[in-house]
Amino acid sequence: MPRRARVRHDRLTLTCYSVGCCWGFLMYGYSATMPQLTKSLHVSKAVAGLHGTMFALGLLIAALAIAPVVARTGRRRAMILGLGLGAVGTLAMALGPTVWITVPGALLGSIGTQASMAAAMTVLSVHQGPAAGASTAELTMIGSVLSGCAPALAALAAALGYGWRPVIALGALIDVAVALALWRLPDSPE
Repeated sequence: MPRRARVRHDRLTLTCYSVGCCWGFLMYGYSATMPQLTKSLHVSKAVAGLHGTMFALGLLIAALAIAPVVARTGRRRAMILGLGLGAVGTLAMALGPTVWITVPGALLGSIGTQASMAAAMTVLSVHQGPAAGASTAELTMIGSVLSGCAPALAALAAALGYGWRPVIALGALIDVAVALALWRLPDSPE
């Protein structure tokens, strides 16, 4: 009977798993805070929904942009650049006083975090070899579970009177923390 391939849970793998949480945290966090965002920005639900449209557009742009970016910079730098762009966009969304800032922020946040996640999945596939499928499944599972914390944090922030902005801002901090973890990895995921 052939030996089963096992996932190596080293620093590179765990950091790639963290990259997978960034997009989900932004998306789940936005979804949970949309009613508060709508009220805070004094916009209709239709206008607030433009953030979701920008998330979808960002996915498409990231899909088209990731291959040329990786070819030019390498996977590691592409993930770091994507997370940096994600942090800028997410922070614009968190701090923006109007939809003229929060909607483009949603687009940038989506492009950056999704591009990073696409590069992370490729890194995992190369790094894990025969266990690539299992590691990608683990990334998806961990990203889903940890991203599910965003609605709980949104509810807690609302109950404590802090509003929606701290939850979205936390997404930017997560992006920066994961980018720094990638930067400090001794093993290059090139």
